[in-house]
Amino acid sequence: MNNELQAEEKRQHNRLIFKDIAYAIVNTDNTLVGHMIDISEGGMAFSYVGSHLIEQNEITIDIFLHYLDLHLRNIPVLIINNFYLQTDLPASRVPMMRCGASFNNINAEQKKHLQCIINSLAGDEAAVLS
Repeated sequence: MNNELQAEEKRQHNRLIFKDIAYAIVNTDNTLVGHMIDISEGGMAFSYVGSHLIEQNEITIDIFLHYLDLHLRNIPVLIINNFYLQTDLPASRVPMMRCGASFNNINAEQKKHLQCIINSLAGDEAAVLS
């Protein structure tokens, strides 16, 4: 069984794609700023420029959404995967990474704000991934 099929079988929630600008700030020793790719009730994915992997399994992330004027702080997540992205640019010049994370013990207030994000994205049916 290939990895994509296994990931689909594990996924419990539809992913929604960010069409507007949204950022993820990874709160580790080496703070990273990433571009949000998608989100669901269970987790999120983002890309970032860099050549190193996020080494901690449990981290916190800040999420900035300009179009909703929303800033969520210290969202606890578990890193599920972290890998290099194929780009048209020479890898030695601008390495790009993609990170997938699941939400981990979020509190009621964080859950409410995440649901607001999901609801805003769900209003656009074209944003839904299965």
